[in-house]
Amino acid sequence: MLREKSCGIVPFREVDGEILYLVISSAVTKREHWEFPKGGVEEGEREIETALRELWEETGVKEVRVLPGYREPIRYIYRRPEGLVSKQVVYFIARVANPAVKLREVEAKDYRWANYEEARKLLRHANARALLERCHAFITGRPLPAAKRTQPQQQRAQGAGRPADLEGQRRRGGGRRRRREGESQRPGPEQQQQPQPVEAQAAGSAQPPPQREARPPAPEEAGQRPTQRRRRRRRRGGRRQERGGQQQRPAGSNGPPKEP
Repeated sequence: MLREKSCGIVPFREVDGEILYLVISSAVTKREHWEFPKGGVEEGEREIETALRELWEETGVKEVRVLPGYREPIRYIYRRPEGLVSKQVVYFIARVANPAVKLREVEAKDYRWANYEEARKLLRHANARALLERCHAFITGRPLPAAKRTQPQQQRAQGAGRPADLEGQRRRGGGRRRRREGESQRPGPEQQQQPQPVEAQAAGSAQPPPQREARPPAPEEAGQRPTQRRRRRRRRGGRRQERGGQQQRPAGSNGPPKEP
């Protein structure tokens, strides 16, 4: 990015108790652009010397008295065919003794002696209006409005964008996207309140399922002896044999089967 430095004068005079400011319409820009006289610093010049020289070259005004104690630097960015330019302009305030104006046509194409309200309407850019407001307060002896401490703003010239503003929008947009993504990943109220099924809880648990304890034998089974068990088996076997014999008897016979 290229860098430039200029210096200028806010010229004023007082007529019947009303303060009038000298503003000029620049001949350099295609669109109508009203501003205070200013120009680039040459090698070896001081800031105040540059400001007074540019005032004389552009308007022909030379008999002025600079008010001590005021120096106002402003910054902005604009576009040229070579690229973006970061520019600083340092302004001073000067009271004009002779109001006669002779414009240098290559620098300015029109001028106005305007009061505060008219000058504010002619100045389109916010930094120029803020400069006029602070100068008017300084001249009239009122407290100066607080200077806005902002980053240099780029003026719209020949379709120029605002890289600083675009970068801030990208950062804010990225922060909003990250917040939206974080909110989308959070479980909703239904998901937070919905209980998990028993299978999911058992699968997610690292502890093994509890084992069933072996049932102790019944008291009667524990107290039986082997001999008693064998007797029961014998009785059961005898009953089975009797049933089998009854089935082999012929029909209508009540007595025991005859031997062959």
